Amino acid sequence: MTCIAAIAYNGMVYMGGDSAAADENNQLISTRKEPKVFIKDDYLIGYAGSFRFGKVIEHIFIPPKPDFKNLDKFLNTIFIDALRECAESSKIDPTTEEDSSELLIGVGGRLFEFCNDWHMGEDSNDFNAIGSGASFAMGSLYSTGRIRSPHARIRTALQAAEKFSQTVKGPFTILGK
Repeated sequence: MTCIAAIAYNGMVYMGGDSAAADENNQLISTRKEPKVFIKDDYLIGYAGSFRFGKVIEHIFIPPKPDFKNLDKFLNTIFIDALRECAESSKIDPTTEEDSSELLIGVGGRLFEFCNDWHMGEDSNDFNAIGSGASFAMGSLYSTGRIRSPHARIRTALQAAEKFSQTVKGPFTILGK
């Protein structure tokens, strides 16, 4: 379930997400009121997978102040250690099937992906997507690269994912930081 799509553009990150929630068999699709993308201190975060993990990050996790000089090293050490500690104290393990989760994180105008093997990666593209609708969103983000409006590109990507994936559903939330 889910599609989170994001673009790093002109020193900012723009991110959008859908509102779908699916049961474990993807037979029941409902619409959630709470967004799957949010701003937390210096970070723009979107999650796919476990709602519990996303809510722990949104409401409990206290992210450390970023080290903008060496962001990759910071995210893969200090940030990940703090995130792991928060997840463990909340009895969540995103490496398990039950808590499996993906994150997109925008910070310092750059876009990173949290992989559930506890590392952060930065794609060579200026865009990324996660969730069940990711492949549709990625194709859309690639093909709309000449459009200047990040909001328009993300909205189009989420609409493409909604059109072709049964587990992606509006309304969409789009934020920038």
